[in-house]
Parts: sequence; C-alpha cells; structure tokens
Amino acid sequence: MRIALFVCLALTSAHGKKPGYCKNEKSCQSQAKGYTCVSVQTSRTGATDVKQCLPNQDATEICAGVRPGVCPSLSTWPTAYKSISCVCAFIYPTAKCKKPGTPNKAGYVNCLYVKDLNGEEVGVIYGCVDYSVYDKRLLFKERSSADKLAQMLDYPSVISDNCINPSAPDVVCSARGTCVPSGQSSMDYRCVCTVGYKGRFCQKIDSNKCINAGQCAAGTCNLRSQQCECNEGTTGNQCAYCDPSSSKACGGHGTCLNNVTSQDALGGAEDGSSSGFGSAGGDVGRGLVSVGQEDETGGVCKCESGFTGAQCDRKVEKKSVISDDSMAGSDDESSGAAFVSVSTVFTFLLLLTPLIMV
Repeated sequence: MRIALFVCLALTSAHGKKPGYCKNEKSCQSQAKGYTCVSVQTSRTGATDVKQCLPNQDATEICAGVRPGVCPSLSTWPTAYKSISCVCAFIYPTAKCKKPGTPNKAGYVNCLYVKDLNGEEVGVIYGCVDYSVYDKRLLFKERSSADKLAQMLDYPSVISDNCINPSAPDVVCSARGTCVPSGQSSMDYRCVCTVGYKGRFCQKIDSNKCINAGQCAAGTCNLRSQQCECNEGTTGNQCAYCDPSSSKACGGHGTCLNNVTSQDALGGAEDGSSSGFGSAGGDVGRGLVSVGQEDETGGVCKCESGFTGAQCDRKVEKKSVISDDSMAGSDDESSGAAFVSVSTVFTFLLLLTPLIMV
C-alpha cells in the first residue's frame, strides 16, 4: 500500500497545478493500486478535463454506475475549478444498458431506470456533475437530454434543501464534500464529507487526515502519511487557517485576523448558520467551522469584496458560470469530453469490479 501511495504522490507532483489529475482510468490503475479515475461533467467557463484519482478501497463508495457515492475534491486546483460543486446525479450512459438478468457483455452496463419527460422508462447511471448555485442548475450541456431530465427531477430544489450551507451558500457542502442520494434511486440527498471534515454541511474540520490529493484547502496532501502539509501563509488542520505573520496569508485577497476565536469567526452552529461575522464581500471564514482551535497561532481570513472561502481563494459568482460552448444545446450526450470520460470509467468498473455490480 505504501508503494501505491508513493507512486500516486509522484502522479500528483507531475500534475502540480491539478493535484491528483488522471488522464484516464489506466493512468490511475497502472500508477496507484486501489485508485480509480473519476470525471466531473461541467460546462463551467474555464474548467476543462476535470478528472481525478480517487481511492476505491475506502468505506465510502465512489459515485459510479448504479451506486451513489463521493466525487473529486478540487479545493487545491486553479481558481476556475475551486467553485466546482460536485453532485452525484443521474446521467445517461454512452454505453448501452444491460437488461436485468442478462449476462455481462462488453459495451453494456448495469443501469437504473427512471421516467423521462414523455413518461417512458430510460436507463441512467450515477455520475459526478458540477452544480452552479448562481444558475441553479446542474451544468450539463444546456437543453441536452440530461439537462431536461435534471430539470424534470427538480435537482435544484433537492440540492438547495439538503446540501447548501446557509453560511457558505456559493458552493455545495461547503466545498468539502459531495451532495449524494441517501440510497440507490433516492431523491433524498445529503452531504457526504471528504475525509477530515464532518457536520451536516461538512463545515467542521475533524482532523488533518487526507486521502485525496486535491482536498487540503491551501496545502498538499502527503499520500504516504495521509496528512495535509500546508503552504506558506496557511496553518492548522486541513490548512484551513491563515498565518497572521505571513505576507501570503489569505491568498492576497483578504486580511488574516488572529484576535477572534475560530468558533466565533467560523460559526459554531451544527446547521452551519453564521455567528454574525460574515457579510457579503467581507467574509470571515464564512460557514467553515473547526472542532476547537487546533492551531492556536492560526487566524481566520476576512476576505475582500469578490472573494470567499477559508483562504479567500474562491471568486464570488456574480454572473452565469456557463461557458458559451454549452449554450447551443444538443441531444448528443457523447459530445462532451468529460461525459465520455465518465462513462468510460463506469463501463470498466461495472464490467470488472464486483462491488459495483447489482
């Protein structure tokens, strides 16, 4: 296992700008045992080729095939990717759906079935999809079959009611987890937190443990030790606090305050509600709660207008995030590169991995 983690660490270094990035399924399997390549479908401006190696041997399922589960964590990726909000949602497979009770066959996958706009049953699988809080929609290509199905199932209301932290309303699950159905085919959703976080909206820092190369807020996940290692300007568990003595604190987009306690500044309520410090354009670690003050020398960031997040590293969405390429609309689901990547991974997993089989 140590060898596998070491190799995956090398993979992370090779793609330093996108920690944990994978070109395809083979690049994870050949370089890191127990990791699999998972894609996120998005039409967000500036976000392309969103794929990441995730551990496939943890107690938490990965969002794939007929099983709901977790998606990539992108908090250490470039700015254009930091606001990606992962939801495990129904997508159309590019492969054909295998009929229940029939033998496995190359090019076919196990599917779930839902009724479409015409009242006809259609085969779907689970996949990771970006959600725009500003646009109130899953970021499929506009007017595609998947987009129409998502609107019919009222995903925006489901996500808003169950996975949006009222103190960090610009992202899903405080950007620290995945919005996941409570069971197969269920439309009852909840936040499933990335390792190291807890709480209804994943707003609480639980430990410094990490298993995802992209999860440590402003640091690096050492996959050998499974601990976050902080960059200059940050400190504490998950590198969620700022260093008041550093000129690089808060990413150059805020002020590091060390005269307020983490529980006060970050909001101590279980439901993620603010304690009164946060305000639009002047957030103080809005909605991001720790369990106690693990690093007493660390502070919290007060962000300048236009930025938010524990390290002021996310831009506040003030207009649609949808790229122009998505506006044309198409019923050809295979036209999206990210979608092809997802379905390719799922085809491999569903045919070769017993844990994903029904």
